[in-house]
Amino acid sequence: MCVSLQLSAVGMGIPIWLFYFVFNGIFTSIGLAVVYFGIYPATPAADGKIATLASLDLGYAYLGAFVMKVGIMLLGINLGGARATAKVEVPDQQCYQVKGAEGSKLGYVLMETEGAIGEFNRAQRALQNFNENFPLFVVMYFLASFVFPFAAFVCTAVFMAFRVMGAVGYTSATDGRLGGTMLAGLTNAVVEAMVLLVGVKAVTA
Repeated sequence: MCVSLQLSAVGMGIPIWLFYFVFNGIFTSIGLAVVYFGIYPATPAADGKIATLASLDLGYAYLGAFVMKVGIMLLGINLGGARATAKVEVPDQQCYQVKGAEGSKLGYVLMETEGAIGEFNRAQRALQNFNENFPLFVVMYFLASFVFPFAAFVCTAVFMAFRVMGAVGYTSATDGRLGGTMLAGLTNAVVEAMVLLVGVKAVTA
């Protein structure tokens, strides 16, 4: 979740949990609309595959993956609240205090944000941010690709392109990550919506 947006929301008096739920709700709604009105009708084999999943009682495997996404969102709410209270901006992920007799005079140790070292820190954070999100994306991708193979492939290619775009932008400047990251998030939401739709249909079949 974009930290600058989180801090802006806090500055406007919007609770972090409400920001997360609204933000994720919008992305999930867009994803579901794309899948339900676009991808699902354009995939003739989808119903047969969903019926297979239902016959094997695997609908809950799909819903379970979406529950993981909700759990990760709740962890993000916990972190977002703590980050906003501490006013720790990205790319900082930790805040260190210098110890010893003179430590109290030196303040906190944070990442360098200027020059080549600053670019390195932001590039490293962009990679780590991707690594944090990638395991669940892989799960969602393989589940979605069973029913919607071509659409899942296209979404994955677009997702990766936008993640690279966001990482390159982040390396240049903190706010440079926003475009690619937001577009990757929307693409990810489409893959998640495929999984959610399949899970619901298989469970209710």
